[in-house]
Amino acid sequence: MKAGKRSVGAALYANCGDLIVSFSVDEIARVLLGQEVSRAPVDRVAKLGSIPFEGQAIPAWDLGELLSLRKPSAARVWIIASVPVAGARRLFALGCDDSIAVRQQLLHLPLPPGFFSSRPGAVIGAFATSEIREAGLAPTGFALSASHLLAGEELQAIARAADDGKLTW
Repeated sequence: MKAGKRSVGAALYANCGDLIVSFSVDEIARVLLGQEVSRAPVDRVAKLGSIPFEGQAIPAWDLGELLSLRKPSAARVWIIASVPVAGARRLFALGCDDSIAVRQQLLHLPLPPGFFSSRPGAVIGAFATSEIREAGLAPTGFALSASHLLAGEELQAIARAADDGKLTW
C-alpha cells in the first residue's frame, strides 16, 4: 500500500450525479434496482419519501438531493442502509444513479476539520477514482457514513411520518 492510503474494508461504490460515493458494506442491507420499486412522497419539505422493502414502507431520499448536489432524479438504484439508531437497527433507502462496484475502500485524501459541518461525521474520507474503471470522469469521490448521513431535520421527519403510520422506523 502506498503512503497516505489506508484501507477501511470493503465498500459499495455508487454514482450520484457527478460525484462518486462509497459506503462500507457493513452499513448496506441490499441494493435494489429502481425499476423494482417506486418512491412515494411522504414529506416534501424534508424531501422524504418511502419505498417498499420486505413488507414495510421505509424512509427514502434521493442522495443527490439530500446532499444538495442536484435535483432529484429517477433513481436507477436504491441503496438500503442499515444503521444503529437508539439501540436498534433501522433501515432507510438512498437513491443513486448507478451502483458501480464492491471493492476494497482505500482513502487517499485528507479532509479539513469540520468539512461538511451540516452533517458531522457523514463524510469520512476522500479517494481518487483513477483505480475505479467504472467511475467515468469524476476524479475524486467521497466515502460516506450512512450512520451519520441523516441530520436532525430528516430524523424529525421520519419520526412524524412513523407516528402518522406512513412508514416504518
